[in-house]
Amino acid sequence: QKDENLSEDDRKRVAERNRKNADVFGAETMDEDIKRLRVHLAAFITQLGKSKQVAMRQRVISTSIVYLSRFYYYNSYKDFHPYLIAATALYLASKVEESPQTPKNIVNALTNLGNPGMHTFPLSPANSRAPPTSRYTFTGADIVDAEYYLVEELKFNLIVFHPYRPMERYIKDARLQMFLEDANHMINDSYRTDACLHYPPHTIAIAVIVMVAIWNKDHLEHPGWESWFESLQFHDNHKAQIKEVQDLLLLLYDEHAQLEQTEIDKIMDRIPKHELISQPSASTAPLPANAS
Repeated sequence: QKDENLSEDDRKRVAERNRKNADVFGAETMDEDIKRLRVHLAAFITQLGKSKQVAMRQRVISTSIVYLSRFYYYNSYKDFHPYLIAATALYLASKVEESPQTPKNIVNALTNLGNPGMHTFPLSPANSRAPPTSRYTFTGADIVDAEYYLVEELKFNLIVFHPYRPMERYIKDARLQMFLEDANHMINDSYRTDACLHYPPHTIAIAVIVMVAIWNKDHLEHPGWESWFESLQFHDNHKAQIKEVQDLLLLLYDEHAQLEQTEIDKIMDRIPKHELISQPSASTAPLPANAS
């Protein structure tokens, strides 16, 4: 949902989140840093989910990214370290999507993605070595504990609807089945933005199909997708929302497709590394951050 549709209490929570995030990143660079961080965390979850220890389906990975995005819509990076919440989101999504994994397996995957013998994760790419200040160590028991805060913040609304299914239906109607793989990849990319927070799945699906059609227009023998698009029954502002999703994806590809290791290190170094016993509750007044 958009910020303007929030209740007064939720507006206060978002304002408090912004204040704390500004403490971490600085008011001037906060928005841009969080965009980069969102891209990095989506890559973090994807790498973790596709590791041989857990080998999860893309739907599980996408669901976990949605959980992570929803959690940080109201909570700050000052209060909860994103690596722990990301790993916890993957653990929770594996159960909800009926592909359960154990916290131990997830921690083992983290170990292999990071440095042998340490439950840490270096910044992407996977073969790079993060400086000590960018490491954050936790165990399977910490994931289990953090699950409580995550589920509470999600208000037990754990079913996630994704754009994949409506996209598969629409792409047949548009006679663009030959670009199904491209559309799937682009939907995966959409989770590196905040589109999943603000737009329904069918809107993202339509936006992706139109972009795929335009980018492959030279390979279309029967470019009939435009008539398909015009035949859709749009609600008020629906076309504007489709354009907004496309703009988010274009911005991602133009500015954030490749993140330098040094810029991610710089962002991660600013995030407090809490003592795990003092992770604040998502539903109560947070405790002071304990940076290591």
